[in-house]
Amino acid sequence: MIDIASLLKKYDIRPDANLSQHFMANEHVLKEIVKLADIKRGETVLEIGPGLGTLTRMLARKAKKVIAVEIDERLAEILKKELSGIENIEIIQDDILKIMHKLAYDKIVSNTPYMILEPLVHRLSWGRAYKRAVLTLPRHFVKIMTAKHGDDGYSKLSVLCSAFFNMGVKLQPEKADFYPVPGTNNTVIALERKGEGDYRKDVVSYIMKELFCMRGKKVRNALMEAIINCSKLLHGLGHTKNESREAINILGLNNNLLGKTAGQMNINDLKLIINRIEANVDVIKKA
Repeated sequence: MIDIASLLKKYDIRPDANLSQHFMANEHVLKEIVKLADIKRGETVLEIGPGLGTLTRMLARKAKKVIAVEIDERLAEILKKELSGIENIEIIQDDILKIMHKLAYDKIVSNTPYMILEPLVHRLSWGRAYKRAVLTLPRHFVKIMTAKHGDDGYSKLSVLCSAFFNMGVKLQPEKADFYPVPGTNNTVIALERKGEGDYRKDVVSYIMKELFCMRGKKVRNALMEAIINCSKLLHGLGHTKNESREAINILGLNNNLLGKTAGQMNINDLKLIINRIEANVDVIKKA
């Protein structure tokens, strides 16, 4: 185990509970996280919440460059001292949610602060392209992310994650692997954005992904565009608006739902749309 307590004592600081600071102290788990990131020569890794830099140092041995973004000014100063002389590490003291769109990277690794869990997942769904994200997250949050239709905890976040990501639970660290010991169990999950090949096999995920990407449009119009785009994906030829309208009529959705914006839909609205698409998937494919 890495002696996190001594390092914190050296700099006379205490973990900030408001920033949910729990540092991974198990070197074996850290090595497994690096393996999961599958870093190739020439790749840049974005590390969110590098803390005391233990994982940062390991990532730097594999990556062309590591961009370590830390919101805590105290920890950012420690990182600059502890990692000085390692030329392929860039340390940025800032809020990742404010600057993520400005950064260029191939992989993402994060012991994710609890307070940015859901906003970060949203950024990963529609932000800059990347190859893989390896995230350490609270176990209960991962259960919501990976919940299937009908599972306890199935939510709007579950639908979003299913629509955008291929996900895999990879590690289940013990509470004792962290310092200080957290009050909740954690899970290491790997995410990759779905691509065209995935969506050709899963029309429901494609339609839902399109709806999430058109949050400001009325559901009727967003569905119309989604069905047309789905046709282009499957057949290389977009269907007419009339053909798309006909498919929407077959789904039998009420005007109240169709008149909402896509961003206003609640989980019951999403469940209804998913059920209707699943029941009429052949119509959508031919529409």
